[in-house]
Amino acid sequence: MNLECRYFKKCGGCSTNNKIYTSHLDQKINIFKDLWSKNFNTALPHIDVSTLDSLNNRSKTDITIDTSQEKIKVGFYEQHTKNLLDIENCPLLTKSLQKLYIQFREVIFQSHPSLKSKKGSARIRVSPQDKKGLWLDFSNEDIRYLLQERLLLQNLFKIFDVIEIGQKRKFLNPEILKLTEPQAFTWFETYTGEETIPLYTYISSFTQTGFKANRLLILKLEDYIKDLDVITWFEACSGSGNFTIPLAKASQRVIATELDSRALMNIQKTLQNNNLESIRTAAQKIEFYTRNIHKKDIQTEKLLSQCNGIFVDPPRSGLQNFTDNLKSIIVKPKYFIYVSCHSESMIQDFKRLFQLGYKLQKIAAIDQFPFSSHCEWISLLEI
Repeated sequence: MNLECRYFKKCGGCSTNNKIYTSHLDQKINIFKDLWSKNFNTALPHIDVSTLDSLNNRSKTDITIDTSQEKIKVGFYEQHTKNLLDIENCPLLTKSLQKLYIQFREVIFQSHPSLKSKKGSARIRVSPQDKKGLWLDFSNEDIRYLLQERLLLQNLFKIFDVIEIGQKRKFLNPEILKLTEPQAFTWFETYTGEETIPLYTYISSFTQTGFKANRLLILKLEDYIKDLDVITWFEACSGSGNFTIPLAKASQRVIATELDSRALMNIQKTLQNNNLESIRTAAQKIEFYTRNIHKKDIQTEKLLSQCNGIFVDPPRSGLQNFTDNLKSIIVKPKYFIYVSCHSESMIQDFKRLFQLGYKLQKIAAIDQFPFSSHCEWISLLEI
């Protein structure tokens, strides 16, 4: 999480100072408008801006732990200086997550001699059911030492229900403190209309920042697709299925692609463990493919040629070579919905899509990253 902490100092981290927040949000939108005008000669459609009713909405947060100096630091990077700030209170976190973060800091400060490497990171997450999760991403040397030393992990289990460790997302058995295969739990949720759908993910999995922000995003997606004549959606980077299920409810078929095969397994677990009739119906419409959509690939081209709508929520690096798969398709999918939190890579992808004949019809900004330069963008393009 990158923070512009000078704004927190001005408003005390309180969302009641609407003047400061509105000024920063306006600045953020204007920066995007300037970026657009530098890259395109066409007019930018009206930006529909949605905001949350308060700052403290994050249900997960990523933390850096630095033991390289005499004084240990546990906190977040300041956006402009890139300095690691030792912060105890962050107004962007939900009350439950803020309490958990403070407890985590206390354990780390008490036990930091157990950490051998100079830096490590952690993700803290609170589920919709208030389950508390921790992902530790330390060096292999640190992980081995922690498993042998045991005390720090035992103390962490006093405040966390589930702990994952390392890039392979290994599940830490709390009884014997041994690493086992990853285990998914309902750490997040999506929505279809008034229905809430628990999503099976890992603590380390990508999700949106919080539940309220995600609900706004899904509402905007549903508004975009309700009047589109899409029979089959091609979904790139389907992840935990956050958008897969709403897309399936509004169409006859969804081709869900994801490089991480475990993520696809988790979507299927979500569908299998939900008894709602609408979800059982949606499950019958979804096909799963393990694909790297960032590369030009014949199989990806064949799947795209069967669709008349594309939905993408790519990583910060954008689509890379995905659009090369569209060049050889004579009748290209009519609609293209693009979700991104990184406007620079989104603009670069727009350039390629415009060359293929797509035009931007609608764009919305959901400010789920208050007091940062980032915003969640959702846009509708049509050919």
